[in-house]
Amino acid sequence: MRIPWRRNRRAGKWRGFPATALALVLLLLAAGANAGSGEEPPPYADLTSKPYEYHGRGRDLAEPVDLAAVRIGLFAPTQGPRAPAGLSLRRGAELAVAEANAAGGYRGIPFALIQRSDDQVWGSAREVVEMAYDDGVWAIIGAIGGQSTHVAQQVITKAQLPLISPASTDASLTQINIPWMFRCP
Repeated sequence: MRIPWRRNRRAGKWRGFPATALALVLLLLAAGANAGSGEEPPPYADLTSKPYEYHGRGRDLAEPVDLAAVRIGLFAPTQGPRAPAGLSLRRGAELAVAEANAAGGYRGIPFALIQRSDDQVWGSAREVVEMAYDDGVWAIIGAIGGQSTHVAQQVITKAQLPLISPASTDASLTQINIPWMFRCP
């Protein structure tokens, strides 16, 4: 008869015993850790208890001084079949800016809306570049269609600007995990 935890003289180890004993000890430790607590941790993170901290590029830069307005870019169609949706988007953004300015703006600095058109899909890249670098916007709202939003996404990836797309239903926009691309239709 052979004993499974008998010492193997050639290998210098206990055969079968260490793995079985280790598994049993880990099982008992896991059961003991949960038995004494009485309360399980929540299966979610409470994001309201501690504010989110940004750990990306530019976090050590100082805020601009002598700022006349915080510029927000609006990227929406103005002509063609998508013009009514663009008008709706513009009116919503204007209302949000008016409410934010009535509440004091950003630390006393008013918000300003800079509008550019996304009527031409490939011409829209130039519009987003102008908003990002010439107009100096802090964020961009818009693009109705997925094609225009993908073009804008290529620019904001390089410029590292937040792009909030409130109307595009193209799920592939957020699947590549650009940290400053938001889609909320």
